[in-house]
Amino acid sequence: MEVIVVKEYSEQYRDEIIDLILDIQQNEFNIPIRREDQPDLCDIPRFYHNGVGNFWIALCGKQVIGTISLLDIGDNQAALRKMFVKASYRGSGHNTAKKLLQELLEWAMNHKIKEIYLGTTQNFLAAHRFYEKNGFVQISKDSLPINFPIMKVDTKFYKYENIIKYVHDLYWEQDINCARTCILTLGRLFELEIQPQTYQAAIGLHGAGGFRAQCGLVEGALMFIGSYYCDRGKPDEEIVSLCYQFADSFTNKFGSLLCFDLRPNGFTKEDKPHLCEDLTIRAIEFTKHFIVQNQ
Repeated sequence: MEVIVVKEYSEQYRDEIIDLILDIQQNEFNIPIRREDQPDLCDIPRFYHNGVGNFWIALCGKQVIGTISLLDIGDNQAALRKMFVKASYRGSGHNTAKKLLQELLEWAMNHKIKEIYLGTTQNFLAAHRFYEKNGFVQISKDSLPINFPIMKVDTKFYKYENIIKYVHDLYWEQDINCARTCILTLGRLFELEIQPQTYQAAIGLHGAGGFRAQCGLVEGALMFIGSYYCDRGKPDEEIVSLCYQFADSFTNKFGSLLCFDLRPNGFTKEDKPHLCEDLTIRAIEFTKHFIVQNQ
């Protein structure tokens, strides 16, 4: 079985990266763009290793099969650029694009990037579906930040909004628990109105009122998953199966479902408020991707 590894840019791969991108642009999609039109390709460190920017490649063995980059454009915003995957390594059989995007989104979250924008062409239909499936929303050109670098071939634009500020405001301005924060944030992301009874039911779900049983982020996510998929008309047995899959995936990702493990020091009067804020962001992002992948 072929193993695909995502790693940060190294100068030894520069020529192979350029060849891959130009081949896809020119020969697969017939885009009239040259190497000279893309000066960033000739000096990747200077263009992308600024601020919180970065550039990644996907490798199968020693072969470059994919690229993705994040350009810091200031104000906690970034541009996703240069996402390309070799044709024979696309699709669910390899998940190359998904691995590249997950690496970028995790980096962005860890570096407090709030919004990610991208431009693409009308020809990249599969790319459009991929971005939309992974939480990007199409926007107008007029909605782009002033510092966004528009390429002359860009005709379609997307935005990905990170949840850092929203979670922070729920914790520090409304002072609500992790389960309620999870439910409200997911409701905002998926445009599902949270009913008052659902919100009220989560009042004591932060580790069972501090007893440190099942984590409130897990319970809030499961409550939302049930509400969301019911709203979408999925049958009960399928929702039950998805809840099982979620719990299994969450355990694999975070090591446990229990507040006892995820918050090992428990709840004490000496605690600083909202110690789980970073975990909350990561858990909600994880839940969002789970739901998107199981539409």
